[in-house]
Formats: sequence, C-alpha cells, structure tokens
Amino acid sequence: MPRKLEEGDRFLVASSILFCKAMVEASPFSSLEHATSFARDLWFNTLPIQSWMDTFSAHRHIGDAITVAHGDIRMGLLQFATKYRKKFGFGFVTSTNLFLSQ
Repeated sequence: MPRKLEEGDRFLVASSILFCKAMVEASPFSSLEHATSFARDLWFNTLPIQSWMDTFSAHRHIGDAITVAHGDIRMGLLQFATKYRKKFGFGFVTSTNLFLSQ
C-alpha cells in the first residue's frame, strides 16, 4: 500500500516549499511513474519561477568547487562563476544534492 507523504518528507524531495506542499497534498501516488509524472508537470507547468530559484539556491554552485580546485582551474572556475551569475542572476548548479557531492 502506498504511503502518504508527510511534512517531514518534503525536503527529501526539493527545497521549494510550494513544490513540497503540493507533493504532500497529492500523495499517496499509485506508482513511481505517477509520482514522477505529477512532479514533472508541477515543476515545469504549475509552480512559479521563484520555486526554481528557492531550490537552486539551496544546492551547491560552481563557486563551491573553487575551494578545492588548483591553479588555472581555480581561476577559470572563478571567472566562469562570475560571468554566469552576472548574466543569469544566480549561480550555476553543480549538484542537485549536497549529500551526493560531499
């Protein structure tokens, strides 16, 4: 029997409060495919852009890699990160999960 998502589960999914609340309200899902389909539609067609920004700001950015890079690589990453932030207004995401990148 599928388990209904709970408030405590929400940040396992994403850092957007709106995304998490909608996933909790829509659960339980009949299958992984149903959950994935719902999440994809919610993310790309329903939520405001601010939800994307909330999620992206909670994850590692290319600037985080600068602290472990050496020499020319470090300088290149720093220049790229600065140009990217200036052009788009936010940092380049290098990982969707802090736990995966540690």
